[in-house]
Amino acid sequence: MDEKDKVILNMRTMGRNEAHKSIYDEYTMIGNTRWLFEWHKVVNRRIHIMLPAEFIDLPLEIAKLRYPSESRPKEIKSSIDSLTNFAFLYGQKLEKEEDIILASRVYAALIRQLNPSNEFRDSGTFYRHKKEGRLVSWYEYFSPALGGSVYNRHGFLLWRATFTGSI
Repeated sequence: MDEKDKVILNMRTMGRNEAHKSIYDEYTMIGNTRWLFEWHKVVNRRIHIMLPAEFIDLPLEIAKLRYPSESRPKEIKSSIDSLTNFAFLYGQKLEKEEDIILASRVYAALIRQLNPSNEFRDSGTFYRHKKEGRLVSWYEYFSPALGGSVYNRHGFLLWRATFTGSI
């Protein structure tokens, strides 16, 4: 392939990546991989999130190996190769905004203390839907793993919406 062909292919790839960079597009380009996203229902089917279409519920046998504690996440959405997981652990109800923010900060501090080699990146608190009282507080970090690191993002959600009708 000559230089002109390489330039043309590179421009086409850049154009395709620019045109398909949102998970709400027909498909999303991440690097040279084409991803299809769809809505998944989590947390007792009450929350809808966009995840890659190929994600499945992680089988219990694999979940027990990956999360050996009996207090493992209640729901785990995983890529087919189980290298990428979205885990949802819920239980104790936090009803005040201050509780959500405090829980996020306490958990982040605990994780930082348990393994100082974790590399914390970003954190924040924002209203997902101020009128409905949907507050999200989160943090993200990289934890060391064999051959590299694992990206982790933990979020805490307060949802005070009153629904009329069935879900």
